[in-house]
Amino acid sequence: MDVALLLAIPAVKKIIDLYRFLAEGTVQWRAAALTVGSWILGTAVIALVGASSFAPEGLAGLGLADLVLWGVALGSTAGVIHDFVPPGNNLIE
Repeated sequence: MDVALLLAIPAVKKIIDLYRFLAEGTVQWRAAALTVGSWILGTAVIALVGASSFAPEGLAGLGLADLVLWGVALGSTAGVIHDFVPPGNNLIE
């Protein structure tokens, strides 16, 4: 299976979460904003790494669509990890 396809799985989960946040009777604006914000920050991180002197071979010449897709995947992956990993305080108790 292609790595890009595996990275799309968290993005699809977060898109479904975003739809749920916006479609409920009481819109959960904070959760929706955090989801979109994670995508924006993920895209910014990928763009910065791609433009840096130590960029991996694959990130150096990415176009805008590629940067956005990789950024959404990065932000979504971070969100999914946050969803499933308990906070540090609960690990001790």
